[in-house]
Amino acid sequence: MNRNYFLKVIIIPSITYFVMVGLYILFTSYSERERIITEVDHRLVIAAANIKQVLDPTFFDRATDSGTISPEEHLKNIQELSRNVKTSGLTYLYATVVRNGKVIFIASSAKDEEFLKHKLPTYWQAYPEATPEFIQTMNSSQPTFETSEDRWGKFESAIMAQTSPGGNRYLVGADMDISYINEHILSRIPYVFMRALFFLIIVGPFFYFLTKYYKKNTAVLEEKIQERKQAEKQLEDYKVHLEEMVQSRTEQLQEEVRERKLMSEELQVAKEIAVKESRAKSIFLANMSHEIRTPMNGVIGMTNILKETDLTEEQKEYLDIIDISGNNLLSIINDILDFSKIEAGQVELENIAFNLRYNLEEVVKMLHVRAEGKGLKLFLTISSDLPDLIKGDPVRLKQIVMNLANNAIKFTEEGSVSILIEPIWQNEVQMMVKCRVADTGLGISEKGREKLFKEFSQTDVSTTRKYGGTGLGLKIAYDLVRLMGGEISVESEEGKGSVFWFTAVFGKMLKSELEKLEQEKQKDDIKSIPILLVEDNYISQRVARTSLEKDGFTNLEIAENGRVAIRLFEKKEYEIILMDIRMPVMDGLEATEKIRELERLNPQRKASYIVAFTAYAVEGDKERFLEAGMDDYVAKPFQPEELVRVITKFAGKREYRKQRALSILLAEDNKINQKVAIKTLESFGHKVDLAETGVQALEKFKNNNYNIILMDVEMPEMDGLEATQMIRKIEREDVLKGVPKGRIKIVALTASTTKEDREKCIASGMDDYISKPFRQSELVRALNI
Repeated sequence: MNRNYFLKVIIIPSITYFVMVGLYILFTSYSERERIITEVDHRLVIAAANIKQVLDPTFFDRATDSGTISPEEHLKNIQELSRNVKTSGLTYLYATVVRNGKVIFIASSAKDEEFLKHKLPTYWQAYPEATPEFIQTMNSSQPTFETSEDRWGKFESAIMAQTSPGGNRYLVGADMDISYINEHILSRIPYVFMRALFFLIIVGPFFYFLTKYYKKNTAVLEEKIQERKQAEKQLEDYKVHLEEMVQSRTEQLQEEVRERKLMSEELQVAKEIAVKESRAKSIFLANMSHEIRTPMNGVIGMTNILKETDLTEEQKEYLDIIDISGNNLLSIINDILDFSKIEAGQVELENIAFNLRYNLEEVVKMLHVRAEGKGLKLFLTISSDLPDLIKGDPVRLKQIVMNLANNAIKFTEEGSVSILIEPIWQNEVQMMVKCRVADTGLGISEKGREKLFKEFSQTDVSTTRKYGGTGLGLKIAYDLVRLMGGEISVESEEGKGSVFWFTAVFGKMLKSELEKLEQEKQKDDIKSIPILLVEDNYISQRVARTSLEKDGFTNLEIAENGRVAIRLFEKKEYEIILMDIRMPVMDGLEATEKIRELERLNPQRKASYIVAFTAYAVEGDKERFLEAGMDDYVAKPFQPEELVRVITKFAGKREYRKQRALSILLAEDNKINQKVAIKTLESFGHKVDLAETGVQALEKFKNNNYNIILMDVEMPEMDGLEATQMIRKIEREDVLKGVPKGRIKIVALTASTTKEDREKCIASGMDDYISKPFRQSELVRALNI
């Protein structure tokens, strides 16, 4: 065994081992000492608290001054306390009072030698060594612990304040000699050390043989390493061979790439043809929507107006038939358009406050006549655990419930249809509700249930002939429910009725939002806001005027086309403008652009809300309306409550459109988004500077002073996140140089709306977040600096 091996294998491990043993002894000794001290403190507190039971209860009221206790009673107290000291295994028990900042003994125990030498403590004896902590205990509800050492030994003391029956405050204390603790701890050290040595003797041979085994295996490993080197050489030779094969295969792949390129060009041609066909389909759908929905608006609207006049029973019956037929036709048109939008991924759910009970009761009112006509009972049950006001899309919720309840009434000949809605779970900001629509109708077979929730599908062909329908209702409901974060299903047995149910997630109203709504309700002048209706169709004019006046909006003026609307707008401010899109002389889009231009030329004038009033409802409409400067749109033919809802949404809020003029840097590479954002911001009177890449945004930030930056996240050359980080770095460097510009507000513009995307934006240094397609209200909110 050589010296180096002996040092590494035996000496160094042994020294390390015993150092660790020493540390272990120190740690356990400290722990043991703390444990004993804790037990001693507990005994001292109990013994001190028991002093008032050992002495006469009246003693502490009588011992308020010197000379008030007789020598006989004082001797008796010494004897009683000394007897308790021996019983408790302590050193001293005593009681004191504080007078003029000094501690005075009024009772104390004594040791046996003090009794033998007749040197007992006297009554009213001062304690000059009392510490400030000792004296401060008089005003504390917690005991004070002290450790002291003198010629008689080392003591642990506990002092605590007491109150006599007469209300006098005094201190009681107990001392215990703790010099035995060190002896106790030292006595354990040899035992622990010997146990560690014994353990080392036991495991030592094991480590010795382990070392031998290690040396033996080291030789085996060296042999394997040599084998590995030979294998690597063989692999290198094989690598050369593979490279030759790869070269050959590459040439083949290049030939295949050329062939695929030709195929790609052919596919591109086919794609262009498909895009043209899709565009033609959209144009056709838009034209058909306009041509059908415009007269439908007249049919349904004028029918509702005519119902309010004096009619005979026969005339009312005819009008009911017209109304039902018109709404059925409108339902079919809406189903087809909704299906097209959903398939194209263009449906966006609103997130607005609405009254859940009111909206569901509206559904029941619309279905009541139809159910009553078939002799069915229609029930609505809303759980009391649901709040009246929630946040979500009320139109889509009503559409789902209406589809399910319509089907239930359609396929039920007798009995009832029940609608039940209740919560599943809720937290501070969200809740999930479950809606059940149960009927006593035909029921659905297992084979029929497999066809549900699929487009253009009903359970069998005979039902289509007998009951009618496009087969789109359940498919649309299925897609909308999924957009709402829920699921939809059915429980049914043939001949025993069906239960369709769905779940959806809605937002809960915050306290601040409820207070704001309450304040808005209290505004009395909301119904008197000036409204301009730009509409060339006489029937649509009548329908809109009647609907608004019936709800209290009486300050309404009508313009026959866009040019007339411009003239009226120049003379008067309007809160809301309902703008038809397709009109003679000047269409709605051109009129909107001219109105926004007039607002920019007159920055002191508050901007109006412009709502598209149109029969269009297909792909690209919303973007074109926003691009022209509009805020929202109402599709024809409209339901009166839908028109009133949009009017109420903007009524009384025009003051929020007026802000001080800002210098804004817009970093956006998309041409359409650029135009929409610039037109919107300039309509508010702001000055907009454009950057199409992150690099341009960075350079313009360095050379100009902006109030705010609207930063697109995804841009060429440098994305918005990196550009934001660079801007924040420049701001920090300016602070160090002593020439800070101040922190500029940066708002993210992005189509990504997940929680992770938002966190990335904030982490990069951005201050706010707007999702695309952005609304004007979102821009207004973000511009508050």
